[in-house]
Amino acid sequence: MRTVWRSAMYVTLAGLLILAAGCLPTLPSRTNSNGDSGTLGSTLGKVLSDDWGGLNSAEWQILTEDLPTIASMAGVPLPLPPGAALPTLTDEQAEALEQFLDVNNVNTSADLSELAAQIEAGTVEVPPELVELGEELFGQFS
Repeated sequence: MRTVWRSAMYVTLAGLLILAAGCLPTLPSRTNSNGDSGTLGSTLGKVLSDDWGGLNSAEWQILTEDLPTIASMAGVPLPLPPGAALPTLTDEQAEALEQFLDVNNVNTSADLSELAAQIEAGTVEVPPELVELGEELFGQFS
């Protein structure tokens, strides 16, 4: 098992080095109405460095729309079940997600896990627009 993770890590590091060296064409940038910008590369870099709090609203949109591609680039295939699709975040939903995580001091995957536990315990209230988004996403898998 360690060999698989080590191999995935080497592939990921090689991909990041190629991106950093500029050996690949420039990835298209996305700017949303919130004024935030991001690329597939910037999103992947933050996810791989466990910088969830560093994702801006445009990068959250990229992440949700391109998660299978990002996972594949990281060496972790993530096929979605037939008929399942990740929701497209509106600019407002993406901004609400960014702000919600910021208010709750979420920076790493450990922080995300802690926030999930707090939500489950009822000590943190999720904004209505994010509740709708969760229902849309997880309703597909019930």
